[in-house]
Amino acid sequence: MIPEKNFNGPSPDDLRMENELTKIRLMFEHGADFHSSDNIDLPPELEYQFLKNIEAFENAHAGAGEITIYDFIGCPPFTSEDELGDSELAQALVMIQKILASHQIDLDSICEVDSRTMYHFITREFFHHKIENFHIEGLIRGFIYEEFHPNHEYDIRDHSTCFISSFLKKDPMTYARYCTSDPDVIKGFENFSNSYESFSLSDFNIEQIIFNKEKAMVNFNINFFGILEGTREKLIFDGIGRMELIYHNDYWCVNQILFPPYA
Repeated sequence: MIPEKNFNGPSPDDLRMENELTKIRLMFEHGADFHSSDNIDLPPELEYQFLKNIEAFENAHAGAGEITIYDFIGCPPFTSEDELGDSELAQALVMIQKILASHQIDLDSICEVDSRTMYHFITREFFHHKIENFHIEGLIRGFIYEEFHPNHEYDIRDHSTCFISSFLKKDPMTYARYCTSDPDVIKGFENFSNSYESFSLSDFNIEQIIFNKEKAMVNFNINFFGILEGTREKLIFDGIGRMELIYHNDYWCVNQILFPPYA
């Protein structure tokens, strides 16, 4: 009996050849970089779709000019927040968010932002923000409110907490993301960490955050112990500590830390 042929589409071998040609085209036309290990276990059908999506994006991106978000979504009419009561404004905000979503634009916030503030932001600022004027089916453009209006206290608290957690886990690849690039500072952190075989964190609470446009001071309570390298001696750190952060390139970086005396 002769096996039934598959007339539903190209064979896996044909797809693999097409994928390689697409990669070459993307490299020459758009400067794409594909490592030999990329997508090595990806079925050719999925890799084909993945590459076609990249190609569609690059082609659309290449010929796109800029346009304001308001023009991009068709210049819908809206009412100033000054003329809206709270319930009317809440409904108007939902409508605007639906219009944005219908044009594949998603606006969210990390921290809670009240409806009036968000409506004011969208209609007075976000609408004037420029994006590239192209549309690709399924491509969602995501924006975060804090990208426009940073919540410094939230970022300082988050970066301080993440730094302490990763530092006491002896995870330099992670805690390095939250500290300054000053080599002397990094060396100091490394020397302290390398003096201990391990740490165990029991409690960490931020009690006070004081900051300006350049620096932040974080006062905290902490309880952890460290096992000294080579001795198995256990040292307990329990009490008030202080951390200094600096604001560099729109990012809060840990620059100095003072742990409570050990017991």
